[in-house]
Amino acid sequence: MILESIEETEPPKIVYLDETKDIAGYTCKKAEYITLDEYDEEVTTIVYYTEDIGSPSMNFGGQFNGLIGYPMEYIMQTDEGTITFSVSALKSKKIKDTEFLIPTDYEELSPEQVKEMFGG
Repeated sequence: MILESIEETEPPKIVYLDETKDIAGYTCKKAEYITLDEYDEEVTTIVYYTEDIGSPSMNFGGQFNGLIGYPMEYIMQTDEGTITFSVSALKSKKIKDTEFLIPTDYEELSPEQVKEMFGG
């Protein structure tokens, strides 16, 4: 489902810039993340990311698919004005290996079954 959605949309154009900014104790680099809206017009989102956390695979299928690091701040322009989303703090903690085990009652569902479950 995610793959189909990604394949149907134009890949983003990402312009990596030299500017940096400190966010929550991480040095973040600036990028322009350019996508097309429903009218095929370019929409540029300014994003500050850190390569100390994450990778392109971590962003796969997400809002910043293809970005080479973890997005720590992004700035969007809307009809109402500018909106800035920013990380204010990060906590690091160990996660037990058992958190990654598949539950015994796990049941794999097709996309159609998921839609049916949620009334779609």
